[in-house]
Amino acid sequence: MWTRALLPVSGHVLFGITMGYYFAKMKNNPKIRYYILSILLPACFHGVFNLMNHLEMPFGRGLLITFMSFLWWFNIRKMNLSIGKGAVGLAEK
Repeated sequence: MWTRALLPVSGHVLFGITMGYYFAKMKNNPKIRYYILSILLPACFHGVFNLMNHLEMPFGRGLLITFMSFLWWFNIRKMNLSIGKGAVGLAEK
């Protein structure tokens, strides 16, 4: 029950962070690859999340929690890169 209550909420937040990161990259460096990544990467993450969420295997929840840990790591890393290198424009101010 707890995984059904907590993981989808944080998952959607993480999908939104991924999308926002690549949209911000596109704003400062207008390349089509950032636009594509801003749409495809969160959609792929959401698809993998849904697949793992519906697995009827004993280790399905463990895979889902591992995937969510990866998403947290991925997004925190991207946010740190954007602040440290000024990809979003925060470091210049």
